[in-house]
Amino acid sequence: ALGSLDYAAKAQTDFISGIIAVPTNSDYRLVVKLPYALTVTSTTTICVSGTCTATFKINTTALGGTANSVSTSEQEQAHSTSNAAAVGDDLVMTVSSNSSCQNLSFTIKFTRTLA
Repeated sequence: ALGSLDYAAKAQTDFISGIIAVPTNSDYRLVVKLPYALTVTSTTTICVSGTCTATFKINTTALGGTANSVSTSEQEQAHSTSNAAAVGDDLVMTVSSNSSCQNLSFTIKFTRTLA
C-alpha cells in the first residue's frame, strides 16, 4: 500500500527588512506588486538619531494597530487587522512628523501559505 502524503497548506513566517539613510516625510514603496499573498503580523523600527512616525500600509490602507514611533529605541508593533495583502498589492511605509531622523531601519514580519 502507498503511504499517504500530507498536502495540507503550510504557513511560513518570513520578513522584509531595509534601511532609509535620510528619510523625508513621504511614501516609500517597499515592495511593488507582491508576488504572493501574505499577512503582516508585526513591524519593527529603529533609527540612529532623530525621530519620525512610520505608518505601514497595504496600498493606501494603514495596517490595523498603531504606527511605529521611530527613535533610537527599537519598537515593534503588532498588527492583527487590515493586514492581509493579495497578489499584486504594494507594501508602503509613510514617514511623517520627521525630526532629523537618520538611518531608519525597518522589518516587516509576515506569514504566507505555502502550496
